[in-house]
Amino acid sequence: MYIPPHSLIEDIQEIHSFIEKNSFAILVTNNNGTINATHIPVLIEKNEGSYGTLYCHIAKANMQWKDFDKDVLVIFPGAHHYISSSWYETDQSVPTWNYLSVHAYGEMEIVNDRDDKKGS
Repeated sequence: MYIPPHSLIEDIQEIHSFIEKNSFAILVTNNNGTINATHIPVLIEKNEGSYGTLYCHIAKANMQWKDFDKDVLVIFPGAHHYISSSWYETDQSVPTWNYLSVHAYGEMEIVNDRDDKKGS
């Protein structure tokens, strides 16, 4: 995702807050060269790991969880809106689309143990 330098947010508390408020995310995996994506609710445990740990559930009927590379992307989309060039003060402008989004990259681990699932 291209992020203009003036739009980059690096404050981890602000990112965590965004994830909590926009927790219906898109899990993207690579399954032997095939990209798969599933829309799922995601919880964040802010105090686990360097940046927090994400928890989600994928239905057993969803084949995405069965065969995947460990590296995954979780996309948290937020507000978005079209910005007309007529809103700018200069004539030398183009329309754009403003949006908020967090892309979280990491490694996915499947938890199959019943007691571990209950503890999460």
